[in-house]
Amino acid sequence: MAYCVVQDVYDFSDLDNDAVSPAVLQKFVDLAYYQINQLTGTFYSTTVEGCTTVSESLDPTAITTDIGESYLVLGRYPVQYLSSISINSSSYATTNFVVYDDRLKIGTDVTSVATFGTYPKNVSVTYKYGVIDAESFNVAKQLNIIMAVLDFLLTPKGRNTYMDNSRFAEINHNDVRPNDMVETYIAQLREKVNELKSLLGVAHKFF
Repeated sequence: MAYCVVQDVYDFSDLDNDAVSPAVLQKFVDLAYYQINQLTGTFYSTTVEGCTTVSESLDPTAITTDIGESYLVLGRYPVQYLSSISINSSSYATTNFVVYDDRLKIGTDVTSVATFGTYPKNVSVTYKYGVIDAESFNVAKQLNIIMAVLDFLLTPKGRNTYMDNSRFAEINHNDVRPNDMVETYIAQLREKVNELKSLLGVAHKFF
């Protein structure tokens, strides 16, 4: 699963399946998708159903108390739906717990508070997380497309493929070398990536 499909990359890049196969290009789509999620620390969707489900084991000794409230910090955010929680292999009703972004807060249920208070040996949580917003999803989709092209271009095969099979092969400028044109194109794509990633609130550069 990714934010875009291979055809989106073909359409954006002017490449075709004679220049690079869908299977090869899919690997760069998947790589870009992974990079986006790792660097933003979250996932983008338009529905709760489309959010990513993750299961993780929490360190019960990492309980933090802030203004009289105790909570455990989850690995992903923002949490949209808490599916299940077990403590010492015993399941608890998810209604006993509250999640704010990435904080699993102990609810008012006496049993859950008492169990957490004894620092259980294991806490397992399954939940759906992700930013549910159509505009953010579209930004992530554009990033996925452009970063897939960049990842491909930054390989020797990708660079040669572009010079031999894309728009660069159709331009005959005696004073401009094809390699220089590819470098200019890479710079333009990087600028667009940084523009789009700022819309997602990512402070550091992808490349």
